[in-house]
Amino acid sequence: MRVYVSDEAQESWFVNVCSVFGAYHGVHLYRRSIRYNPTDQFRTSLKAFVAFDDTHFAQLGSLPTPIRGVALFPVFSRASLPPTAMTTKKAARHSRRCPAWLLAAIVGLCAVPSLLVGQELQMPESDTGSFVAKESLLPGRLFEVVQQSICGPATDPVWTPLTIDTLFSEGWDEAWISPPSGSGGAPRMGWVNAADGHFNRNFIMDYLYTDRVPGTTSASPHSNLNLGVFQFQSPLSRRLWISLDVPFPATSQSVNGVPGKSSFGDFNVSTRVMLHETQDLSVNAGLGVRTDVGDPSTGTGQTRLYPQGQFWRDIGSGFVLRGGFGVDIATNPSLSPSATVSQLALGRFLTPHDAAPFGDLCLSLALVVRNNLGGNDPTSFVSLTPAIRTHLGRNYFLLAGWEVPVAGPVPFQERLTFQFIKVF
Repeated sequence: MRVYVSDEAQESWFVNVCSVFGAYHGVHLYRRSIRYNPTDQFRTSLKAFVAFDDTHFAQLGSLPTPIRGVALFPVFSRASLPPTAMTTKKAARHSRRCPAWLLAAIVGLCAVPSLLVGQELQMPESDTGSFVAKESLLPGRLFEVVQQSICGPATDPVWTPLTIDTLFSEGWDEAWISPPSGSGGAPRMGWVNAADGHFNRNFIMDYLYTDRVPGTTSASPHSNLNLGVFQFQSPLSRRLWISLDVPFPATSQSVNGVPGKSSFGDFNVSTRVMLHETQDLSVNAGLGVRTDVGDPSTGTGQTRLYPQGQFWRDIGSGFVLRGGFGVDIATNPSLSPSATVSQLALGRFLTPHDAAPFGDLCLSLALVVRNNLGGNDPTSFVSLTPAIRTHLGRNYFLLAGWEVPVAGPVPFQERLTFQFIKVF
């Protein structure tokens, strides 16, 4: 008996163990069948099922790698094993213990683990028997894509555009690649109170101070709110992005001696899909989910859904135009009604990245329009946010913004936002 082992099987102990069991059952089935049915005709047909000569094995080498690597295929010589006489009744009893599909089942089960670890698959190119390599889209491959998107260098291989017409065929099984700056020299970076329109890979520490939020009682006509948020943002592939926002305790400070309150803020999860990305344009769409964890007295404690679309556009000379539109859906409108939210921002990058602590210095102005959908008298709220962003060095960034209401009912007097970001 001669046994062939593929190179992949030699490199994987798990595949080798599975292969030994596959080979054992194959040999066992062959010997039992020969012993129970000593006719040359049955022996010949059985050898065609479980045995391969050199020509057959050469063809076997073109099978997909997981199957070729899992099974040790026994090749028997043309010499037959000496038959052992048995009664027909005993042969039938033993044959039921060893059904003919056992070998196929063992090989099939042994092939599954190799498929799940995302090994290379080879798909037939034509009826002539030639094969071409193709990456597996099974969980092992997807895990590798996610790992490389979060922890990889994001510069290898070279970036290529993603277009809307390949939305369902490209980018999902590719690790994220950081896109280049626009043709006007503007990098893709986030601003305060502005839609991103692109994928970020950041750790962010946010602090928001909201001044003079109207209260709900005459004893506390208004209060000041403090909120801290830690954000983890990262692509999971070239098409998919996720953000996890973990709040610090939110506090309200009364301005007339009424004791303030504190609570844990609301946890947020956001996902986005890149619809179209070229050097000068990015368009994505996604869904944000805000969970009811905090307390309404501190401006939290609300469950909301936020489907949205965003864009980023390099318009030349370091200028960037970005914006978005979404619907902020409240599950409990009595706390705060649902609303449409429109965002538009314009900014310019003034310095190169390496000019720390003023690298990638950017001045921006963001417009936010919020139209309430609930109640008998829908209202609109408009605010402006001038902001600044600068690179401090080693991919650490500092952002600051000042949001001021300019039209509609005033939900606060002003809001200051500070962000400390580590890009990785």
